Amino acid sequence: MLIPHLVYEVVARYFFNKPTIWAVDFTEYGMVYVTFLGSAWLLRQRSHIQVDMLVQRLTPRQQLRLDTVMSVVAAVVMAVFVWKGAEVVSEAWANNQVALKAWLVPRWIIMLPIPVGGLLMFIEFVRQIREGVLAWRGGAQAVAHRSIELGAGELEEQRGL
Repeated sequence: MLIPHLVYEVVARYFFNKPTIWAVDFTEYGMVYVTFLGSAWLLRQRSHIQVDMLVQRLTPRQQLRLDTVMSVVAAVVMAVFVWKGAEVVSEAWANNQVALKAWLVPRWIIMLPIPVGGLLMFIEFVRQIREGVLAWRGGAQAVAHRSIELGAGELEEQRGL
């Protein structure tokens, strides 16, 4: 949805010398939505960028422990993120704040995906904590099964599937 608006803006501006006043702002706002709402999906797919040179040297059980601890830390960060994001949205709503750009858009509409996306990420981190704890309780077999699942996903990614 964002790309057609940008293409329209480029064609209108450079071929007809009639730029729009809304296309760039619309794209900026859309990027906020895509970024914050899409991040929870990426987390669920385990597609976030990771530097794992050191982690690969750990045993599967140690990797599971580290992953679970990092999910706990991230869930706490996301809880604060949601709380503060909700405060910003609530304040923007209460004070009728608008973005002072080419067209006036209520600021809360622009900021809403921040606490919503943070909440979705928080839920996903809690799910991953639960998954890690269950795998840890399940013993070595559950840990090995989980690492095989992750390995298979990486293999599919390398093959371009």
